[in-house]
Amino acid sequence: MTMSRMFPGVWLSTCGAKPCEPWVSEIAVLSEAQINQGLERCKKTARKFPPNLGEFLELCRPAKRENEAMYRISESHQITKQLSEEEKRKGSAWAKSMKAALGA
Repeated sequence: MTMSRMFPGVWLSTCGAKPCEPWVSEIAVLSEAQINQGLERCKKTARKFPPNLGEFLELCRPAKRENEAMYRISESHQITKQLSEEEKRKGSAWAKSMKAALGA
């Protein structure tokens, strides 16, 4: 998937056949997965016109959740304990008994 395929005519008339220097230098630092994510998001938004460089870079970044700070767990509330082998065994036995009780 490319911009010229998603926006035939419009992309070539505004950006040309080869990407301009700002696009090249900014895109160079992105991973292939990030670029593919940006292209996929661009496609999903059903845009009529191609994004500018800043908009495309934003599409390549991980989506931010609304009120993201609410979902962060402070260090004082994070679980740092590693389970012992005995605790793992008990947990596994409990899960098996629950599956059996539920008929799973």
